[in-house]
Amino acid sequence: MAAVNHQTTEHKADAVQVSPERAAWRAGRWSFWRLSIPVGAAALALLVGASMVLSPLLAFAGVTFLGALLVVIMFPVFLVPNLWRLGSASSYWEIRWAYRLHAVRGVVIAASGLAFLLLPLELASQQLLRFLVIIVPVLFFGIPAAGAGVSFLLKHHPDAALFRQNALVKRSRLLAEVTWVASGVLVAAVVWVFSLWPISLREGPNTPQAQAGFEQTFGFPPPPSVDNVYYRQFLFWQTNDVYVKFHYQDRETVDRILADLDLEPSDYPQTFQVIDDLFPSRWLTEGREASETVSEFHTGRGNWAGRQSVWIDRDRQILYYMAFY
Repeated sequence: MAAVNHQTTEHKADAVQVSPERAAWRAGRWSFWRLSIPVGAAALALLVGASMVLSPLLAFAGVTFLGALLVVIMFPVFLVPNLWRLGSASSYWEIRWAYRLHAVRGVVIAASGLAFLLLPLELASQQLLRFLVIIVPVLFFGIPAAGAGVSFLLKHHPDAALFRQNALVKRSRLLAEVTWVASGVLVAAVVWVFSLWPISLREGPNTPQAQAGFEQTFGFPPPPSVDNVYYRQFLFWQTNDVYVKFHYQDRETVDRILADLDLEPSDYPQTFQVIDDLFPSRWLTEGREASETVSEFHTGRGNWAGRQSVWIDRDRQILYYMAFY
């Protein structure tokens, strides 16, 4: 019996032995992947540096695209299946759900990255944009919430250190942290570009930005006869819109603006519904009915026709200006 057991043991040992060729292939593959990380990082840094010299916007777009491509490949192909498998194999429910939280978070991150990559396609650009508008704030608040959930599950757990030292967990956490930073940048950019509160407070009335915007738009600073000045510039992608509103006490300032901008009266009457649709609601405190007709409507001449518009409420001495470039 001892001899049989000895032969069986030797047979098992022979079965698990790896040929020298296969061992060399495994070592070479590991060396390749280990070497590819610094080489890839150096190549990416060189690409970003060259793009920064050419165009900072190009560099930002390139880094964002590469980051989205990375999470789209890494999470669905490598991380999520293995994290879910490890969670299913664990005998502790805390560890099991910790793995699954990482996996679910990876699915959401990968979905957002895929939507960003497909955004240039005109076929579903509107739907993808709406999805990103929802998912980016979800990522910004959900990624740290998932991390807090994992920490709560592993609190005082004896295998918590082993879980955190897992290579898959480390990579998942690293990509999630990078995604969280990117989502924070996008949220801050949206707040700034769309002038959400409290950024919108800088638009007026009579703030330094509103005063400077008035001068930049009309070529002279607001005279003493002008009050309640609002200014907003919406600059995003290929859109550059300017909005100005102010109260005036004398017609001379209005006529000067119309002459300097080369605007003429339009034959198309306008209602206050147009102003309600175009201008921020916080600016519109006069309580005008949407169906009322605006006293005057002026537009540009020639190639600028329709690109600059002025609405004048003579009764309340208010001028509304909008231009798009």
